[in-house]
Amino acid sequence: MQQRLDSSCLHLSHQVTAVTLCEKSVEVEALVNEIPTKWHAARLLLALPPRLAAESTRFHPALPPEVSRAWLNTPTWMAPHAKYLAVFDEPFWRTDGLAGAAQSAVGPMVEVQDASSPGGHAALFGFIGVPAQARAGIDHKDMLSGCRTQLGRLFGERAARPVAKTLLDWAQEPFTASAQDQVVSGHGTAPVASVLRSAWEDRVFGAASEWSPEFPGYIAGAVDAAYRAVDALGTAWRVKG
Repeated sequence: MQQRLDSSCLHLSHQVTAVTLCEKSVEVEALVNEIPTKWHAARLLLALPPRLAAESTRFHPALPPEVSRAWLNTPTWMAPHAKYLAVFDEPFWRTDGLAGAAQSAVGPMVEVQDASSPGGHAALFGFIGVPAQARAGIDHKDMLSGCRTQLGRLFGERAARPVAKTLLDWAQEPFTASAQDQVVSGHGTAPVASVLRSAWEDRVFGAASEWSPEFPGYIAGAVDAAYRAVDALGTAWRVKG
């Protein structure tokens, strides 16, 4: 998808801090390596979770209070979670007659699944059961060690020696989770993705997974929300230019 875009129109590592509605455009303020910059666009698609969009972006004029409240009250489903992934040369557990799936109450992971790719690497992944606030006080190396030990107990000593491993804690990702997302809260109800009855009507559209009314929080939700946002943008463009 990136290769199909004009590289001069693709600006990475821009942290948007504020958006201002002008007469014929939306002014976007951003930081690039802490250096402020500004861009102008006809309309704006928000690919952040609603809560983060409301918390981290200043809107001028301000969003309607009911819209801001709805966005702030929408939990980012996976934000408080963490996931461990271990890569192996082969899915040896299958040869041993094991499915690569487990539920466990001993060790950091509460659920383990076979994450091997057809024709690709063999892998196991696990969701960390330690709450986000408790994880913040555990050394990263200790968590990795605990996961390896747990896999070895569940699937044999080879499972404790992956050729590669990684631990992603979404609660520590500033563009995924906010302070409100440190507690597991489940799926929320998708807020309205377009700002109606305000100066921002037909100018800003939510395009992240949590804005999907059917699959909030899932990858399918991200695709669904993006399609809906692009359709809404296209309609606004045809009607108002």
